[in-house]
Amino acid sequence: MDTSRVNPINNDNTEIHDIISCKICFEFLTPPVSQCLYGHITCNDCLSKLTEKKCPVCRRDMSKTLPNLILDSILSSFQVKCKFQDCHEIIKIPNLKTHYKVCEFNYEIPCPLSILGFSVFDPQCTHVYDARTMKRHLKDIHNLNVLPFDGTIDWGKIRTREEKVLTKVFNDNNMLFVAVLSCFDSNSELAIIPIICSKTINVKVLIKEGSNFMKIRRKVEGLRSPLNSAILRLSSSDIVTFCNGKRLSFSVSFS
Repeated sequence: MDTSRVNPINNDNTEIHDIISCKICFEFLTPPVSQCLYGHITCNDCLSKLTEKKCPVCRRDMSKTLPNLILDSILSSFQVKCKFQDCHEIIKIPNLKTHYKVCEFNYEIPCPLSILGFSVFDPQCTHVYDARTMKRHLKDIHNLNVLPFDGTIDWGKIRTREEKVLTKVFNDNNMLFVAVLSCFDSNSELAIIPIICSKTINVKVLIKEGSNFMKIRRKVEGLRSPLNSAILRLSSSDIVTFCNGKRLSFSVSFS
């Protein structure tokens, strides 16, 4: 099929979007698709991530699915407009997810507290949010106010046996970031997470506690990047060394 003659589908056309959308991710179906015995369609990729292989519509077993080669062919020929406001790109459906990851108008990110794996955060956030409204989310849902940043994070006196998780949110020259300090004997960690960050930045951390100090310098890439490069983490052994009851502070700088 000559795809150059296929008119792009607008995301605002809800009727068409509903017909060819995945019932798991609610985005346009990405071929190859999976079909349950009753004809309900999902993305193969979405289905593979379900722990319970049941159709999201009829709840019947989907451990065995049927291919839909005709629909795969049709979807592969369709072009759609990017869903993000201000982006005017027109993309073939199979390339949509790749485009969304690099689209400069994509501000969707996970809640920074959800990716750390701490069970103390309640409720557990499982959805993505607009980075530009993350400040409101952190305040309304997690009761965290954004603090002005002067280059130093002061945690006060910390002991590992107290077993606590401390969280602070800062705004540094319009860059929002979260600092989380967990002090547990078996699993202590410091995490610094830039929330609104469109490029790779260098993060320098100077930890002071009494006469002890440690310098760390790492590159992080913001929450739109793979999670292992989006967080500056310090290991248990590093943190326990400093959590012995004296005043603990970090000097942090971004460049």
